[in-house]
Amino acid sequence: MRALAAARPDAVFVLGDLVFDGGSARHWAALDALMAPVRDAGIPALTAFSNHEYWGSRGGERHLFARFPHLGGRRWDEVAYGSIRVVVLDSNIDERTPAAWDAQIRW
Repeated sequence: MRALAAARPDAVFVLGDLVFDGGSARHWAALDALMAPVRDAGIPALTAFSNHEYWGSRGGERHLFARFPHLGGRRWDEVAYGSIRVVVLDSNIDERTPAAWDAQIRW
């Protein structure tokens, strides 16, 4: 991660499964330590919400949204960097309520 931060990318995209157990504060603390060089360099880190974030004591969303506030509580996102547009969706239909799934579809 130090080498990645030293390369100064415009952003880092971590595509889900950020931790093994989304409800584990210990696992999230390990991710915080791992991502520290990127965070300290001021490089935006963006993510997708994946199945591991739903695992455990169901606290994964609280942990994820605290670290990625740009999501605004949504499990989907759209980010533009120059001529590239990245669209991130949550495909965990079995973990979502019908209303939450419909909200993403409407978006």
